[in-house]
Amino acid sequence: MGLAIAVAVATVLGIMGIGWQDQQDRRVSSLEIDFEAISAPKLSWENLDEEEQRFLDEVQRRSFLYFWEKSHPYTGLVYDRASNPEVSSIAATGFGLSAICVAERQGWISRDEARERVLKILRNFDPKNPRVEGKNGFFYHFVNSGTGRRVWMSEVSLVDTAILVAGALHAGQHFGGEVQYLADRIYRAVQWDWMLLQNGCLSMGWTPETGFLGRASGYSEYILAYILALGSPTHPIPAQSWATWASTYSFYSYGGMRFLTAGGRTMLAYLYQFPACWLDFRNIHDGYANYWQEGIKALRANREFCLEESVAKGWPEVWGWTACDGPEGYLGFRDTFDGTVSPSAVAASIPYIPEPAISDLVSFYRTWGDRIWGSYGFVNAFNPALGWFDEDYIGIDQGNTVLMIEAFRSGSVWREFMRISYVKNGMKKAGFVEGMHPDSNGFIKNWIVIGPFGASELDAFTTDFVGENSLTYWRAGMEVGGKVWQEYNAPYGDPGSRFVDLWQIFRKDETGAYAFTVILSPAEKTVELGVGSDDSVKVWLNGSLVLENHVARSALPDQDITTVKLESGKNTLLVKVCNKTGGWGFYLRIVENKK
Repeated sequence: MGLAIAVAVATVLGIMGIGWQDQQDRRVSSLEIDFEAISAPKLSWENLDEEEQRFLDEVQRRSFLYFWEKSHPYTGLVYDRASNPEVSSIAATGFGLSAICVAERQGWISRDEARERVLKILRNFDPKNPRVEGKNGFFYHFVNSGTGRRVWMSEVSLVDTAILVAGALHAGQHFGGEVQYLADRIYRAVQWDWMLLQNGCLSMGWTPETGFLGRASGYSEYILAYILALGSPTHPIPAQSWATWASTYSFYSYGGMRFLTAGGRTMLAYLYQFPACWLDFRNIHDGYANYWQEGIKALRANREFCLEESVAKGWPEVWGWTACDGPEGYLGFRDTFDGTVSPSAVAASIPYIPEPAISDLVSFYRTWGDRIWGSYGFVNAFNPALGWFDEDYIGIDQGNTVLMIEAFRSGSVWREFMRISYVKNGMKKAGFVEGMHPDSNGFIKNWIVIGPFGASELDAFTTDFVGENSLTYWRAGMEVGGKVWQEYNAPYGDPGSRFVDLWQIFRKDETGAYAFTVILSPAEKTVELGVGSDDSVKVWLNGSLVLENHVARSALPDQDITTVKLESGKNTLLVKVCNKTGGWGFYLRIVENKK
C-alpha cells in the first residue's frame, strides 16, 4: 500500500493522539529496551592503535594550546579568534575553562598552573566586582579582551553565558576550593527568569537598544541553557518552560533517518556537539528524545549529505557542515551547503560516530595537511572545491575539539559535570530518566533492521531468512545472507515517528525485511501486543510465533492485537514485514492487558 495513503487515513482517524489516547494510561511503564544488547559495539580509545592515539592526542593538545596562548595576559579572557587579540568571546572563555581542566588531567600543564589561570579568568566575572560587562548576571557575547567592555554592539547572550557558566561550574567541580566557590557565586548571580519571555521560552538575548530578542525555536545548543536555568538555586525558570520549548522541536528525514533539527535541513554539527561537551546524554531521555541518538543520526546525515553533494557536484569528498569561516566571511546558521567544512566538526563527531570520523580526520590531514594544519591544530575551515583554506582559528571550535575528543578519550568532563547538584536538579526538572523505553503510548522506537529479502512479497512472507524460530540475539553489524543488521532509532517524543518506515530504508517493492529488539521486563507479565503493518506481518516473541497476518493494507496502529506473556528479564522481539508496492513499514506497541 502507499505510505501517503496510510498517513492520510491515519491522520483522519487521529492516530496522533485522538481515538486511542486513553491507551497512554495502559503503557507498561516498567519496561525498558535493552539497546546495549542490539547496538553495535562502539570503537573506544583503548581499541585504537598507537598511531591513531598519538594523532588524536596531538590534535587535542594543539587545540588546547589556543586557550593557553591566545588569551589576554592580564585578564585571561580567551580571544574570539587568533587573528584578533582585541576581542574576546565569553563562550570561547567558557570552553577554555574546561579545556584547561582537560590539559591538567592529560599532564600538559601542572595543576597549580591550571588552577591559577582558571582563577584569573573567573575573577573577571565575580558578581561582587565584575570586569566583564553584562546585565542581571548575563554577559555580553563579545567584549574587549583587556577591559571586558562590550564591543560590536553585541547582545547580552543567553547561550554564550550558559557556555561560560558550564565551563565555570565544571572547573569548580574539577578543582574545588576557591575555584568552586567563585564558580558557584557566578552561577547564582545569573537571573535566568529575567530572560524568560511571555511565551514561556527563554529569549536568545537582550540589548539596551532593542530589548529582548526572540526565542530559539527547534532543537539546538540552547538545551544547555535550559538545563542550567531549570537547575538554578536562585533564579530558576518554571519546569513547564522545558515543555514549552520542546513543543517547538522539528524533525527532518534524510537517508532513512529522522532526527531533531533546529528547523528544516539544518543538520549543522555544532547544534549537537556544543551541549554534549558537558552534558552526557548517553542512555537517558526526556519525554521528547534520546538526544545522544539524535546526535548520532544528525551527524551521520551530515556526513552522508555532504559526501553525496560533493559527488553530485564534482567536488572533493569532504564533510563537516557547521557554523564556521567561509571564503567570503563567517558562515553561521544556515540550511545550504557550499562545500565549506570545518575539521572541528569532524573531530567533535568522534564520540558519536568514531569509525568514520577518525579515519576522515586522518584523511584531511594526509590530503591537505600542508594547508590546514598549524600551531593550534586544524584551521577553522576550508573549501577544497574553491581552493580556499582558512588561516585562522576560532575559540569555540577549538574548545569543541578539545572537549569532544576528551569525551571519547576518558569521559572525564562528562563525569565531573554530571555530578554537580545543580545539573542533576535541572535534568530532573526536565524529566530525564535513565535507560531507553517505549514511548508514552507504548510504541517501540529502537530497533535493528535488515533486508530486503525475497523475490516477491509471497516469497518473502513464506521463506525464513534469519532463523525466525530460534532464540538468537542479533546485534547491529552482524551479517545474514549478505545483508547487515543496522540500527533504527526514531525520536522518542515524535508521534510521527511511531511508524517504522522501512520504505525510507530499503525502497523496494515485492520484498520483505526484519526488525529486532530486546525488551527488559522486571517480572513475568501478561501484556497486549498491538501491531499495524503495510503490508503482511509476522511477529515472534522469544523465538515463538505469536502473530501472523498475510494481508495487503495501509498501516494503522493496533490493526492486530494479541495477548502475550513477557518473561522476567530479557525478551526478544522479531518482526517481519513484507511489501507489495509503495509504502512499507509497521507500528508495534506494548500495553497493559485489559483483562
